[in-house]
Amino acid sequence: MDRTNTDAINSGMGRDTVRALLSPDDRAQLSLDELADGEGRLALALKGASTARLKTALTTQLELLNTDGALRVSSELTARGIAPCFRGINLDDRWLKVHWSGVEPILMLVDLQWIVATYPDHVPEWKRAEQIFDPRRFRTAAAYLHWDGQRTSGQIAKALALTEQQQLECVWIQCLHVQRWRERLFKRLPIAKARITSDIRDKDKRQIKEQDATIMLRCDLWVCAEMAKWKPQLTANLYAMFSGQTLSRQAVANQLAKLPRVRRTDEIIAY
Repeated sequence: MDRTNTDAINSGMGRDTVRALLSPDDRAQLSLDELADGEGRLALALKGASTARLKTALTTQLELLNTDGALRVSSELTARGIAPCFRGINLDDRWLKVHWSGVEPILMLVDLQWIVATYPDHVPEWKRAEQIFDPRRFRTAAAYLHWDGQRTSGQIAKALALTEQQQLECVWIQCLHVQRWRERLFKRLPIAKARITSDIRDKDKRQIKEQDATIMLRCDLWVCAEMAKWKPQLTANLYAMFSGQTLSRQAVANQLAKLPRVRRTDEIIAY
């Protein structure tokens, strides 16, 4: 096998996947053979892809149980500041449940990659866990933490001394109470969305397309606000991790005043 094809496979991304990630302008400049030309082309594909495409590509790599491919896509999402919990990975998805034993360690690596990049000064509880911050030891330290699936996500969160906020940013490394809180959050989301939609439709006189954009913004902010305990600056920070877009603290505070508070009793009545 020649070097170009080997690079494409070792990077975890086949030529068709790389081509799919490129923007139309990029594709016009590169032939199919060139797309297999090693790391440089892969880096171009990842950097030129939209965030939505990267999220789709990540799901594809997870379905293939392709660790290297998932990490390559996740590294670009991490560089854009998109937290793992906001990458469209649905832990309730039937495929993930069927293949859980294979995908679990990949999700752990995705979370660890985020923690290392976002919190470089973080100090784990376990001394050996500090090795995840050493690029040369990252994978071996991760394997030690996972211990062939013998440790739960909660045990790994404690070994790393992750705060609840850091755990919420992860997709898998979470203590049980954080997992349950997140599950309840997404049960309340449809209730919040219905109230936000009703409020916009009743009061907003703009075109439907503009109303829809506001509804989407407020629903996204509602999720971030719940995760941030309704603190404006933290909500703004999480929204940046959600969308890659920056909103000022004041702009977020203005929006928070317009969002519904959905209580646990509302969730029980709805379900």
